[in-house]
Amino acid sequence: MSPRALPKTKKATAPPSKAKSSLSKTKAKPTSLKSGSPKNSAMSRKTSGSKSKKPAKATRSEVSGLELASKHFRLVNPVSASDDAWEDYMRIRLGEVKRERVCSAAAEASDLEDEEEDGYDSEEDEERIIYEGVRETIKKLEKECGLEDGVLEESIWVKSCSLDGLEPGTKCAPRNCETYSRVYSLAAPAHVDVHFQYHERTRMDSFEWDYSIGYKIHNLPREDIAFRAMSSGSKSHRARPDMESICWAYFDDEKGFRHKRWRPVEVSGFDLNEGDVLNIHRALFGPLEPLAAGAGEDVIEEHRRLLVRTVRILLAAVGIEYVVGCKDGEEDKRRPYHGVTLRWILESSGIDKWVARGIRKACGFQLASDPEMVKAGIQARRNEELELEYQDADDLETY
Repeated sequence: MSPRALPKTKKATAPPSKAKSSLSKTKAKPTSLKSGSPKNSAMSRKTSGSKSKKPAKATRSEVSGLELASKHFRLVNPVSASDDAWEDYMRIRLGEVKRERVCSAAAEASDLEDEEEDGYDSEEDEERIIYEGVRETIKKLEKECGLEDGVLEESIWVKSCSLDGLEPGTKCAPRNCETYSRVYSLAAPAHVDVHFQYHERTRMDSFEWDYSIGYKIHNLPREDIAFRAMSSGSKSHRARPDMESICWAYFDDEKGFRHKRWRPVEVSGFDLNEGDVLNIHRALFGPLEPLAAGAGEDVIEEHRRLLVRTVRILLAAVGIEYVVGCKDGEEDKRRPYHGVTLRWILESSGIDKWVARGIRKACGFQLASDPEMVKAGIQARRNEELELEYQDADDLETY
């Protein structure tokens, strides 16, 4: 499917407003992610475009670089970078808008033809569920971040989506799905691509399950390259070796899924580390200053939420809603039972929410309940192994 913006009541693909918003550099309101202490985040400072502009650029246009990008997009506390970097960012992002206009016009013409024939396009309707799920989850995070309405939503594009085996009228995940999305930075000339590949299928004697989520940072300013190379310790994304892995899981089959039965024993991994999360945050929202010595509990908690939301935005960009607790007593919530977001299976056990634990660990903290959840996860794997042994024993007795 052609790249498209998220479906929304207020169309995201309309030409960007030229008027200065409350997020412009002359009236910078909220930070890119809501913070209880502006001093704690480098995102709270106002920055302008590059101090020195190339003469060639100046003769071509009255404005260039960051100033020009700010006229087209609602940026939040943008960082200083070269004019060329910001103009590349603007060119790539505007290209998405132009392609969307063409695709929308073609889709409308196609819809009219379909209505004349049978009035229904099942494939388009199925894919729309993914787009609507992305939009719904992003809108929730946008509010949590304290951003102006539409700012985060406008920055996310679902570039491609394919799925099959979706049960109409349910929120169950489809049999197969592959989604590729792009998140444009609100603060830097950069974007982050996110890829999600998912498979689940119930058969007579087994349950097939396999997924992986990966990401890739593009166009970081030159000064960030050393930071990225030094801090990155991620593994390659299983479905796309050119990307970095966030997490993955599948039911084990020692024969490589070639036999009729998939062994119902979870094999999984969470591959983000602290350096990766800081990198992603820097790419999307600008650099985040480390916590000061003696920081108060409220400041520490908000710092954690900033980082956790950064990871959740990547998941939301491909239609995954996962609420992660950031202090003791808060519940990790997966598989939402409201709205249009589909219920993806990210963990095989209901007692071990290892994705949430992995996100917290990558954000530099754990909750008091996490060690117990680790033990519960080990026991869950053991229970799966025992259940498999019982099934194998029953099969032998049958024969």
